[in-house]
Amino acid sequence: MHVDTALDYVEDGECMAMIDEIIANMSFKDLISRNKIVAGLLREANHESGKGSHTARINAWDKLAKVLKMYEGEKPGMIINGGVMIVPVMAGQNQDDAIDVWEAGALPAQTELLETVRLNG
Repeated sequence: MHVDTALDYVEDGECMAMIDEIIANMSFKDLISRNKIVAGLLREANHESGKGSHTARINAWDKLAKVLKMYEGEKPGMIINGGVMIVPVMAGQNQDDAIDVWEAGALPAQTELLETVRLNG
């Protein structure tokens, strides 16, 4: 009986036009909430389906952190782990010469810093 009633509504052109209008005027925010997004990402991040990849889980954790604004306040920049110093580009020099020129100019300051650290270390 319920199926017949549902079919009557589907076959009724006026009713379907009203449904189409309501759907057309809906916003995506009406269809999905922040909580549903977080819940879905948590399911993916925790590998609850057993079907996702490791990359999908990592991406889900990253998206969760962004949605929850956990990256706010962090300063973007390069992270260098080691004793690598970036040589600035020097106009009018080819790359090999620029490194030599920069090293020669930076050597006195580096030597002074090294001595200061040794003395105060």
